[in-house]
Amino acid sequence: MKRWLCFLLLSCAGRSIADETRYAGASMELGVGARSLALGGYAAAAYGSIDNFHCNPAAAALLNRPVLSVMYAPSYGAVTDPLAVYHYCGFQAPLFGGASVGVHWTRFFVDGIPLYPELKGGSLADRLNDSSLQPDGQALGYFQDAEDVVYLSFGRAFRHLVPLGWLYGDLPVEIPLGITVKILRQSLQQNSASALGLDLGAMLNFSLERLLDSDFLGQVTLAFSALDIARTPILWNTRHEDRVQRTMLLGLGYAEDFGMRDGRVQLFYTRYRKYETAHLAGLEACYRGLALRSGMGPQGWNLGAGLRWRGCAVDYAFSFLDFSQVHRLSCSFTFKEGTGK
Repeated sequence: MKRWLCFLLLSCAGRSIADETRYAGASMELGVGARSLALGGYAAAAYGSIDNFHCNPAAAALLNRPVLSVMYAPSYGAVTDPLAVYHYCGFQAPLFGGASVGVHWTRFFVDGIPLYPELKGGSLADRLNDSSLQPDGQALGYFQDAEDVVYLSFGRAFRHLVPLGWLYGDLPVEIPLGITVKILRQSLQQNSASALGLDLGAMLNFSLERLLDSDFLGQVTLAFSALDIARTPILWNTRHEDRVQRTMLLGLGYAEDFGMRDGRVQLFYTRYRKYETAHLAGLEACYRGLALRSGMGPQGWNLGAGLRWRGCAVDYAFSFLDFSQVHRLSCSFTFKEGTGK
C-alpha cells in the first residue's frame, strides 16, 4: 500500500501544467467532517453543520451560533496503525446582518514512505535473465508527505418575501451566498508547493408546504457551487506547476418531518462534475438526538451515524473503497449564544 501511495504522491510532484495532474490537490477532495462524508461527500444542498462549507460555501451563512469542530480520520490500513492520517479543526461564527465568518484547517499526513533506487538494466527481460540486475527490495530511506490547507469562509443569507398573488399570499425565501478562500502548503520529500484557491456557492431555500398550500410537504433546497473556480495553480519549488481541476456541483435537498415533533428525514441529490459526471445521493434520518446516514459518493457507498446532546455532537462515518476502508470521527460544540440575526 505504501508503494502505491509513494507512486501517487511522486506523480503529483513531478508532472507539469501541460498535463494537468489528475491528483493535484487531492487532499482537498477528501472533504471535511463525518456527516458530510456519510451523505456522499458532496451533498451541495446540505446545511446545518460546520463541515458543509467544504462542498458549498453558502452553507456557512446558515449557522446562527458559533461552532467549534475537530475531526480525526485514520486512512488506508488498520485504525490503530493507518498508513495516512487526516485531521481537521475549524471555527465558524455568525456576524450581524445574517453573515458568518470562519477559519478552518486540514492536514493530510503520510509518514514512512519508502524510497527505492532506480531499476537496473534496460528492460524487465534483462533483470529476469541477470540476477545481478534484480533489486534487493531494500529502501534507500524514507520520507514524508504533509499537505496543510487553511480555509477562510464567509457567507451571508438574504431573506425575502416573494408575492404569489392575492390567493396564496407571500412566500418566504432564503438565499445564502458564500465564498471560501483556501491556502494550500505541501511538502513532499525535498520538494514543496503552495497554492491559493477560491470556491463559490449559492442556495435557495423555501417551503413547499407554503408554496403549494399542502400540509404534507416539507422544505426544499436548491444549491450550486463551484470549487477551485479558477483551476487553482499549485506552484512547486522545482518550477513545475499543477492545476486543480474545477469541480461543479448542482444540488437538491428535501426535508420532511412527517408530522413528527422531534424527527425528520432529509434527502439529497447532487450532480457532481470534475473529471467526469457522477450522480450522488444521500439520506439522513434524525429523531431527537440520534441520526442515521447513508450516501453514494464518487468512490462508493458511505455509512454514518450521529449523536447530539445539548450543544455537543459526535459523528462517525465509514467509507467503502476498492482497496481499503476509511473511518472518520468528528466532534463539534455549538455555543449557546450567537450574534447573527
